[in-house]
Amino acid sequence: MEVDDKYRVEGVNDGFRAVVEGFNLGKTFIGGSILGEVKWLINQGLQWIRERKLFGQSLASYQGVSFELAKIYEELEAARLLVYSNSI
Repeated sequence: MEVDDKYRVEGVNDGFRAVVEGFNLGKTFIGGSILGEVKWLINQGLQWIRERKLFGQSLASYQGVSFELAKIYEELEAARLLVYSNSI
């Protein structure tokens, strides 16, 4: 399809490259927003774990619960580094 020069966003035959760059930027934005949502959810869970009592102690005092929370936080940090490394 022929397009007048005044309507081109990029140079001739550079349209695909421009679209792919837009997709890469979109992936970074989506990844960053999901990281923020997951961090908020972890903080909500942590608050609940600290407040919830079981046998007179908070759930946070039990190692099994703390280990699972640490594993979830570790996965969040790994995902954060992946998003940041892709945005460079």
